[in-house]
Amino acid sequence: QFGNRATAAAVETESFVSSSPELQSFRGLCHKNLKPTVNIPEEINGDQLNELQSQVVASVLSGYSVFFSGPAGSGKSFILRSILYLNEHGSSLVQPVMRRKKNIVLTATTGIAACAIGGTTVHSFAGVGTGEGRRDDMVSRVMSNDYTKKRWRQTDILVIDEVSMLPAQFLDTLDFIASRVRNDRRPFGGMQLVLCGDFYQLPPINLKSGFAFEAACWPKVIKCTVLLQQVFRQGGDPKLMDILNEARIGELSSSSVEILRAHSIQSNTPAGSNAKSSGVKPTLLECPATTAAPHARWRIWRAPHHDGSGDDHIPLLASRACSSLAPSRGISF
Repeated sequence: QFGNRATAAAVETESFVSSSPELQSFRGLCHKNLKPTVNIPEEINGDQLNELQSQVVASVLSGYSVFFSGPAGSGKSFILRSILYLNEHGSSLVQPVMRRKKNIVLTATTGIAACAIGGTTVHSFAGVGTGEGRRDDMVSRVMSNDYTKKRWRQTDILVIDEVSMLPAQFLDTLDFIASRVRNDRRPFGGMQLVLCGDFYQLPPINLKSGFAFEAACWPKVIKCTVLLQQVFRQGGDPKLMDILNEARIGELSSSSVEILRAHSIQSNTPAGSNAKSSGVKPTLLECPATTAAPHARWRIWRAPHHDGSGDDHIPLLASRACSSLAPSRGISF
């Protein structure tokens, strides 16, 4: 179900995805993108943009609301940095010359993703807490906070990264809030949107309302869609790129499976076996300290230096170490 619904929103290459009617329809939308009205340099701050990356940046600087997607390593974060750089220095690099610098706000659906781009969470920006409840109540909450209201009204471009984790209902809620707070009944109150992410990655926690591209406001606000194809991160290893692309859509070929099996190593050597253990231990992450403590005790008792000869202080130290952790921080082994 996830694959069928996400196919229409984030696919790149003919070699990895079958040509379904939904896919053909979506590719047709990509060819109907509005033509950028500005020209940008091929090189930005010492880095080269490829054709599709240039299309995204030029479309954003032309004032269009854009969604761009692509696999990991295709340059999505680089595109955001390029947009920010040209917005700051565009007077000498963009033709025709930009009339004014726009107020761009960077947000993401999770705190970690927001830190990676130097922004904040979209929930924090919106000032709606968890985003649950009646929309009218959320509008009242925003309007009663001068700082949040001013932020909504002064934002020219709202960037939302990792949009795959944004539920359709919440995107429609943001549209509702924006139009009321900004006193503008156009989609998102006339605010420009830049959405980026990969719908083959993490979905929304609550998928009842669907993915973001299933929101009622999506076709009204998004005017340009670009699917990045070139992967830079693993560019020196074509076979690894093939495996990652196949794994991304959940369709590993038999040759890829054979390659992965050839590189697999048993983490624990079976009893009586002459094979050497890799020494690699699986990572176990436990969030609550109360859950982590038993694993810490077990690991210490199994440690090579411990012979089980009455070192009762060791499990006690493990217990104290775990209990000193905040419940939300956890411990990793």
